[in-house]
Amino acid sequence: MINCNQTDEKQVIETLHDKYYGNFTYKTNKNKKVVRVRFWELNELKKIPYEIKYFENLEEIYINNCSLKEFNDDFFEAKNIKVIDISDNPIEQLDISFEDYTSLISLNINNTNIKELPDELLNNKRLEDLRFFNTKINEIPEQIFSIDSLKKLHLNYCQDIPIKLNNLKHLRMFGGTFDSLSNIHLLKNINTIVFEGSTFKSIPNDFHNFKEISYISFRNCKNIRNLPSTLFETLDEQQLYLDLFGCKSLKSLPKVLTNSNSIGKIILDECPNFNYFPPGMYINSIRVIDANWKNLPKNFFKTDCHRLWIDGHKFHSINGIKNMKSLGFCVIINGNIEVVPKGIMELPELHHINLENNKIRKYPQFVQRQKQFDIALGGNPIEE
Repeated sequence: MINCNQTDEKQVIETLHDKYYGNFTYKTNKNKKVVRVRFWELNELKKIPYEIKYFENLEEIYINNCSLKEFNDDFFEAKNIKVIDISDNPIEQLDISFEDYTSLISLNINNTNIKELPDELLNNKRLEDLRFFNTKINEIPEQIFSIDSLKKLHLNYCQDIPIKLNNLKHLRMFGGTFDSLSNIHLLKNINTIVFEGSTFKSIPNDFHNFKEISYISFRNCKNIRNLPSTLFETLDEQQLYLDLFGCKSLKSLPKVLTNSNSIGKIILDECPNFNYFPPGMYINSIRVIDANWKNLPKNFFKTDCHRLWIDGHKFHSINGIKNMKSLGFCVIINGNIEVVPKGIMELPELHHINLENNKIRKYPQFVQRQKQFDIALGGNPIEE
């Protein structure tokens, strides 16, 4: 219990740690006063914890993936709050007046049941970050495109990219779910683009001069089969983080990427039909989880990388791995690999390889005395 006559923040922090175990964190300012609280993955949390009323300098509130059903400002000073993030909660409305939130610059209500954005919020000319993806908001308020200060915007479903997006000159992050990308040219100056769960089947070849882009996500865009070559034509070395999670129809990367090193990281989780890498690529990090590939994609081992992670597969051999000369960290687990190839001894940067839960029966004697890397083979039917 907290002594009402003693509002020592250290005591409150200890109470919150005891109450919520490892699902609470905080941040302090230079005066050691709490300015940020974060709660996550707490099924029992349905209201804002009353303890935060003792944090008089509180500026940021994060309550994510909980059971939050109410949000009011009974326990904090509204005028001081800069960030509210209550994404991934079943909450249906915000019981606050945004007129009082004169310092607010960021609101994230992604994945909630909230049905509307109040006019008082949309009249906030300081707002920099607004996210309401996967909510019950059926129409995009026109006032949004008059908030000149916006730098990040994540919309709910739209048929196409809104033409008025061109009004937001400072926008650097944009996302949403779309049926069409006919207005893709409006995103030329955006560096972070998210098309999560979109239904479009084709992507226009209008990515010319997207020089600012550093991250693009087609996560769970299940209908796309190919990516436009123009997306990759003007990128610098290791510039792009490409998230293709759940692109179940995607089959390949465009051939324009042959001998390219413009992709820094690629995610191919749950991409079962992906079967082609252009030869000679260098990608710093490749991640493939639950794709269940029966065979590795063509040119896979002609694609160099430093970090490789494959979890869940059906192929039996990785003999070509010796061609990945930059490979330093390798995880290929939960599959059908039968033999540890000697080729791993030819990889000068390799320091860790994990082949757990495959079908390996013989321990590779050639690595027993090697100190250059460690090998993990747990869960294999290795014969004594």
